[in-house]
Amino acid sequence: MHNGINLVKWVDLITNNGIQETTQDNSGVVSSLAMPKGSTSKWWIEMKCIAGNNNAIGICPASQTHRLKVSSGINNYSITLYGADGRVFNFGTTSQGADGGRQFGAGDILNFKIDMNGGTIEFFKSGSSIGSAEGWNNTSYPLMCILSRKGGSSQTMSINTGCPDYSITSNSGNGYADAAGYGKFQYQPPSGYYALCSKNIAAYGG
Repeated sequence: MHNGINLVKWVDLITNNGIQETTQDNSGVVSSLAMPKGSTSKWWIEMKCIAGNNNAIGICPASQTHRLKVSSGINNYSITLYGADGRVFNFGTTSQGADGGRQFGAGDILNFKIDMNGGTIEFFKSGSSIGSAEGWNNTSYPLMCILSRKGGSSQTMSINTGCPDYSITSNSGNGYADAAGYGKFQYQPPSGYYALCSKNIAAYGG
């Protein structure tokens, strides 16, 4: 833990204290830290694409993290944004079609605006929303995990739950904290959304 921030641990292929991951051979990597659901559980997650442009990133139910391989059906149990063409998949359905404005690759920073109580996730690129919010049944799936998987070529992503492993250049290099004063992000967390750290989990996670 650093400055109240929990470092996310990855199931496989971890480097840099477990916050950078590389996936190959159509595998998926899921964080072992589930985002808790509570009346005010709203989380702001940031991810930087280090390498690759076929990355699929998003969330999946904690109860389905055993489905790491694409062949095991992770596509049917996740909400992901596909970097190669900008499609959004929601539990096996293409809910938002190909869109160049949603494509991403090496150097791009993406954000997730996750409302665990409302059961919605919205994707952001370079600080701007790039599509409508996607929903899931949060009664059936009350705990969700962060997901990254290969979509066609080896790829590397770095996750920032408030303690980045990559350089932050915004706000004179100071980045942006959440409303509670925690975290360091390239892009400002929206009002009411928080870094996924132990202090915020204690305050807003249950």
